[in-house]
Amino acid sequence: MLIRGALLLALAAAALGTPVRAQRAAAARGRGPSAAVSEMERRESATCGLCHGDREVLRHSAPRGWNPDSLYVTPQMLEGGAHAAVPCVRCHPLPGTLPHPDEPRSAVPCGTCHAQADSLWRAGPHGGRASRKEASCVACHGSHDMLRARDLESPAGLRQLSARCVSCHTDRPLPEGDVHRNRVNCASCHGAHMIQPVHDSTTHGVPLGIAERCAACHDSVATLARTDIHGISAREMAMGRRPLGGDSAATCIACHGGHGMPPAHQLEREVRLVSRCAACHREEGETYGDTYHGRATRVGYYRAARCDDCHSAHRIFPSSDRRSATSQGQLAHTCGRCHEAASRPAFVAFHAHVKPHTLAEGPAIFGAWLLMNVLLFSVFAVFGMQTVFWLRRLLQLRWEEQRRRKALGLPPKQQRVPLDSADRGEGPYVWRFKLVHRLIHGVSVVSFFALIITGLPLRFSCAAWAPQLMGLLGGAGVAGTIHRAAGGITVLYFAAHLVHLVIIFFRTKDKKSLFWGPDSMVVQPQDLRDFAQMWKWFFNRAPYPRFARYAYNEKFHYIGAFWGIVLLGGSGLVRWFPGVATVVLPGWAFNVAAIFHSEEALLAAGFMFVIHFFNVHMRPDKFPMDGAMFTGRLRLEELAKDHALTAEAIGSLGGHPVSRRAVPDLAAPPPPRWMTIVAAVFGLGALAVGLVIVGMILWVQMS
Repeated sequence: MLIRGALLLALAAAALGTPVRAQRAAAARGRGPSAAVSEMERRESATCGLCHGDREVLRHSAPRGWNPDSLYVTPQMLEGGAHAAVPCVRCHPLPGTLPHPDEPRSAVPCGTCHAQADSLWRAGPHGGRASRKEASCVACHGSHDMLRARDLESPAGLRQLSARCVSCHTDRPLPEGDVHRNRVNCASCHGAHMIQPVHDSTTHGVPLGIAERCAACHDSVATLARTDIHGISAREMAMGRRPLGGDSAATCIACHGGHGMPPAHQLEREVRLVSRCAACHREEGETYGDTYHGRATRVGYYRAARCDDCHSAHRIFPSSDRRSATSQGQLAHTCGRCHEAASRPAFVAFHAHVKPHTLAEGPAIFGAWLLMNVLLFSVFAVFGMQTVFWLRRLLQLRWEEQRRRKALGLPPKQQRVPLDSADRGEGPYVWRFKLVHRLIHGVSVVSFFALIITGLPLRFSCAAWAPQLMGLLGGAGVAGTIHRAAGGITVLYFAAHLVHLVIIFFRTKDKKSLFWGPDSMVVQPQDLRDFAQMWKWFFNRAPYPRFARYAYNEKFHYIGAFWGIVLLGGSGLVRWFPGVATVVLPGWAFNVAAIFHSEEALLAAGFMFVIHFFNVHMRPDKFPMDGAMFTGRLRLEELAKDHALTAEAIGSLGGHPVSRRAVPDLAAPPPPRWMTIVAAVFGLGALAVGLVIVGMILWVQMS
């Protein structure tokens, strides 16, 4: 075999010795590789096959470090290719020296024939790496098996080129689901030879160039986009009239993305579009995120309006331009695609991108924002501190009591669980709440939790748990239905309560007592004195206040619920029935309603789950819960402690409760066991859910 290889090499050397000089002479006369093929060139190319067509010869004669298979070439490999008619010596002009020299001048540059492509390639980033094998012509086009670029199976064709590019650009493959994965290749967008980085801010014309690349396939859309605000900006950049860099114009890929582009109708793209717009329009993105549309989109409700729904996708103009979808003349049509009430002038006067903390939005919007923030701060500051000091004082009293008993040699006092009092035969009991009060309270608890749980993901849509919670509820559409149903129930039980108050008013002979006196829910000067004395008691500077039927904090809870239902219900109805609301309300009323609804809901949730739950669950003397609101009755001993004036009024002497017979009109039997069990399950279940909600809210505020 070695002898055979040596003979073939000698024969090839003899055959190729003379043609080398002839080839050089031909080149001197101007005959480049693209000239007509001569008989001599055909013979020389046939001689090449003596070695390069025999694997055994190549295996023994290939230079050290070379892969023999890479030198193996047969006529069949060239058939049907772009260079099938080109003889070997056109591209390899120095075959006469054996072994062949491994140097650049041993091969004619591709630019000898492909001058234009070569000049573009050298000006691009790949041309700067000409010494690297992966950046050369053959890296994309292949070598001896090269097909024409328009051939689908060509290494530089539609099906194969992307794989070639990804072999170097390993971090930029087109993932599954990309709309272009099987339709275009890398060169379709990036160009074939004059390739520039997409985000090269030093290259004028790149923004416009991207749009023109897309226009090759999407001509009808590109025609629209060229005339809008983004297209005009791109042209100004291309002509050097606008600086590049931070003030860059939005191109097709700015909205649609580049690699990994999903179809335009895919839901994932629709949600991602909002963040793409907000990358440039930061302020508008923040204000959009505070609207129902923005919050619903963030939790995965894809039917909510996004940027392109209002501003359009490819014909975007400033709102001052009459062609804009958000101009005064077009708003009714734009909003009317989703809202039937958009035909009313008041509806389209709604401020879409509102900044309520600025006076520029108008006194009503700013005033609503200021009112709710002051209310939030003052309520949580006053009653939050009261809760802390109250808990501290009760724990202090318990510790002092245990210390006193220990000094006297008495066993520690066992904490009494109020719900077990009836089982232990303790009493007597008195009625605290009527059946109608308990029914309304039970319905209000259920509807309140339904409202909070369905509204919480929207209020804190930026939280990681918001989309998951909304998904558990069945999506924003289902959650919205539940929310409105619970809101309707709230309106009904509130109306029932008002009717009950009217009935009481007409049935009561002493009507003054409803508005003034120990049994009234109206705040009176005595409540202010009790409030001051309570704070003194916190610091052991005064005795515990002697409350009447309703303590000042209970009145505040009731008035707060009354206020909250009016505010939340009214603002919710405005948002639920905008067509009716716009008959009598101006456009900014929708912004005010949104502020009231969002902030009052936060106030209600925080107050209920922190302050109210402390009073009925977490107070050491009430733990684990005060069941009076569920059973309707209270031990007279507890009444004497918490409402001393009322206990005395019904027959208490010197602080010692009298027998049940002394108060036959208020006397109540002990609650049956089933009632205490239902009350415990219902109340403690509400406590558990409330604590989880508080934790979720705190997690958002602290993250």
